[in-house]
Amino acid sequence: MEIEELTDAERRIEEAFPRGATVDLTGADDRTVRARVLRSLLLRAPSEDGEIPALRLRGARVTGALDLHSAVVSCPVSLTDCSFEEPVIFYGAECRGLSLARICAPPT
Repeated sequence: MEIEELTDAERRIEEAFPRGATVDLTGADDRTVRARVLRSLLLRAPSEDGEIPALRLRGARVTGALDLHSAVVSCPVSLTDCSFEEPVIFYGAECRGLSLARICAPPT
């Protein structure tokens, strides 16, 4: 990934993503994940041989705007019990699968 140094939480997500494994940050000391890290993974969708990449994330605190306006997201996305400091934008995006469960959006 070309983003400067990853946090421990971000590194866990980057390692799990190519296999489609779930990363549960509920109760973790470091729950903060930058939206641009998630966006980078979703747009390039790295995979491992014989595996299906997916973003499966629980309990994260996402900073920055997760802006996927008009993007093509070729892997499943599941965000559960996550909070976002800025709006999540999927307007016009094509997604293979999208599940947003019990997310907390910023106040309007």
